[in-house]
Amino acid sequence: MNYYIDFDNTLYNTPLLANLMLDKLAECIVSQKKYDKESILNECKSMFNREHIYDIYELIEYFTNKYTLDPKPIEDNVNKVILNGSNLVFEDSIPFLEKLQSQGHNIFLL
Repeated sequence: MNYYIDFDNTLYNTPLLANLMLDKLAECIVSQKKYDKESILNECKSMFNREHIYDIYELIEYFTNKYTLDPKPIEDNVNKVILNGSNLVFEDSIPFLEKLQSQGHNIFLL
């Protein structure tokens, strides 16, 4: 049997990843410009959507231009969040996929 499984929000906690990236972005802006973190974080969240900017690196570019920031430390810190993203895989995801695979099913991740 073929199983078509959505990765985002099914196997992986994508909303938490987005929140962690936005928090890190806001933290980096505040560390360079000493703005209020809560207001910067709210601004980051309001811009990160399909109507505005839905690519974290484009969002970094937007804010580095807006606030005249050094993008390198921001990109490095956001990349660390992404690279540590394996802890955002739901704990039952891998056993579920392994079970399907052991039963000979075809798995297609979307």
